[in-house]
Amino acid sequence: MEKMKKFSELVREQYAFLVGQLEKMLQDYFGLSTQVKEMHAEIFSLKTKLVKELLRRCMRESCDKRRPENNVTAV
Repeated sequence: MEKMKKFSELVREQYAFLVGQLEKMLQDYFGLSTQVKEMHAEIFSLKTKLVKELLRRCMRESCDKRRPENNVTAV
């Protein structure tokens, strides 16, 4: 009977340890998932800004891709 009690306690301790490890892994996963979403949002934002700035890059006045700064048209 004592052996069975020790074995049961060992199994409970191992189960508790594994559940703790699983909870930690899930917290890390969801934390990283949130960070990845934030990084993707920042990448898309930077890509949009880059595209806008590339359209302004042309320095020739006759360039049809040149955009005035701050969307103000020259008079």
